[in-house]
Amino acid sequence: MDPQRTICIFIGSGFSKAIFGQKLQNEFTDDLLAFPQAREFLSDELTQLLEKIKDIELVMSHFHNLAYSDQSKHNPKLKQHIRDILLLRTAIAVYFRDKFYNLSSEYDNYNKPLIQKFFEQNHITRDNVFFVTTNYDLAIERMIEDSFGETEFYYPSKAFSNQPSTDRAIPIFKLHGSINWMENRGSSSKEGFSNSYRNNLRIDTHILKVLKTAPLPESRQFSLQHNNGSKYTPILIPFLFQKPEWLKQNEGWKRLFYTTWELTRCYMGKAEAIYFWGYSLPPADHYLFTLLLNIIAPRTKSCIIVDWSPDRPLSTTLVKLLRYCYEGKKDCYREYKNGLIEFLKTNGS
Repeated sequence: MDPQRTICIFIGSGFSKAIFGQKLQNEFTDDLLAFPQAREFLSDELTQLLEKIKDIELVMSHFHNLAYSDQSKHNPKLKQHIRDILLLRTAIAVYFRDKFYNLSSEYDNYNKPLIQKFFEQNHITRDNVFFVTTNYDLAIERMIEDSFGETEFYYPSKAFSNQPSTDRAIPIFKLHGSINWMENRGSSSKEGFSNSYRNNLRIDTHILKVLKTAPLPESRQFSLQHNNGSKYTPILIPFLFQKPEWLKQNEGWKRLFYTTWELTRCYMGKAEAIYFWGYSLPPADHYLFTLLLNIIAPRTKSCIIVDWSPDRPLSTTLVKLLRYCYEGKKDCYREYKNGLIEFLKTNGS
C-alpha cells in the first residue's frame, strides 16, 4: 500500500451524469432498452419486466432469487434466468461501450479542461490520488487517461492481466465491477457459458473494444465473441441487495471483490481527504453503508460531498451518514449542493 496516496475521490453515478451526460435510474433503463445492440441480449421476459418496473437493481435482485435462492426450487426456467443475469450484464457493457467511445464535444471542449484545472489548482497528482467508485462505466478511466496519461491507472488485484507497473500508476477500486473486466466463458461454438476459468480467475481489461456481437449456436441469443474463438462476459454486480450472497456462488469473484473491498477500506482509512462526487449511497446498499461508516466514523479527516440539490438541502443517505460521522467536527466537513460542474469551477480557479 502506497502511504503517499492521501486523497480519495469517491465517484457515483452523478459524476457520470454531470461530466459525460449519462442517464440515471429510470432514464437509464429506458435508454438501455432503446439501444438496439444492447436489447439483442435480453430475453422477452427480462425486457418486459424492465419496461414495467424501470429499476434494474430490483429486477436483477429478483432474477438472483429465481436463480440462486431457495425460491429457485422447482423453477422450470432456471437455466434461462441464470443466463438472463449474464446477458443483462453484457447488454450494460455494450451500452456503456458505445457511450464512452463516442463522447460529446462538450466533454472534450469544456468538462475535460475543467477537471484538469481543478486537479492542478488543488495539487492532485498521479502520485497522491486514488479513486473509488460504485460505477461500472469507464468514466474514471477516461478522466485519468485525459488528465495523467493512458497507462496511469490499474486495478488492485492479482486477477488482472497485462496491467501497468503499480509503482506510480493510480489505483481504481471498482466496488461493483466494470464493463471492461472481461472473463473468458468458453468456446463461442458452444451454447453454454463455461465456469471452468473462475477458480483461477484471469481478467482481461483490454479486449472490450474488439469484441463482436454474434449469435450463439442453436439459439436466437447473442454473446460477445472474440476472433480467438472464445466468448466473454463482463464482471459486474448490477444489483444492490445480495452482494455477499451472490459471491458465495463463485470463488474467483469472491476473492476479487473481497480483496477490492478490503483494500478500499485500508486506503480510505489512511486518506487525509475524501471527496464524494455524485454519490448518494442508495438506501438498499446495506453493505456499503456499513463499509463507509466503519471507515469514516473513527477518524477525523477532511471530507467534501458534492451533489445536486439547489432548491433544498442535500438529503441523501450518504449526507445523513456523514452528518452523523462529523457531528462535533464540522470544521472537517463541507457540503456542496450546486452540482459538480459548479464545484469544479468554484474550486478550480
